[in-house]
Amino acid sequence: MARVDAGFLLVAGVGMAAYGASFPAASAAIDGLVAQGHHPQIARLLAWGQGAWLGFALGIALIFFAAFLLRRFAQLEMDDESSESAVATLSPEEHILALSAGLQTIHQDLAGLAKDAETSDYLEICERMEALKEEHVGGLVAQKDRLVAQYGLLAYAQFISSVSAAERNMNRAWSTLVDGYPGEAKLALESASGALQNCELR
Repeated sequence: MARVDAGFLLVAGVGMAAYGASFPAASAAIDGLVAQGHHPQIARLLAWGQGAWLGFALGIALIFFAAFLLRRFAQLEMDDESSESAVATLSPEEHILALSAGLQTIHQDLAGLAKDAETSDYLEICERMEALKEEHVGGLVAQKDRLVAQYGLLAYAQFISSVSAAERNMNRAWSTLVDGYPGEAKLALESASGALQNCELR
């Protein structure tokens, strides 16, 4: 949608600039300037500027602004594609290993918190769980078509079922931690780690 808006601004800018450039200078204004001693060509340019410079300048400004937006959107798309490509280069086994290691680290950090830990400590752990899900569970889901073609639908379904079980327990850990029950969160994290044990795609 934003790209469409930028394209509209570009078209509008080109239209305004073209209209301003073709705006006819008033003959009376030209004659008056010539009478003041200006060269006829300079008088024509000055007369045109008096009637059209604002629209022309605004059109040029819109063109540059739209070009900046389009270039920015293109750069953001390239960054997103690079990020997705980096995630896609991980194999299913690497995603599972990274997810398991992340869960183990989070469990250890949670166990190391004092009973009267601040809410910000819990929120930081919740953010880390969200990042793990987005990168690794999301990465496995994004590779669905390729993995189904490589291993078959049944093998993928069994594999992703274990991953989904781990994700559900991560969600439970997140919600119980937000509610202030770190003990329940640790149990949920243990269940999530257990769901990933022997989780293989073959």
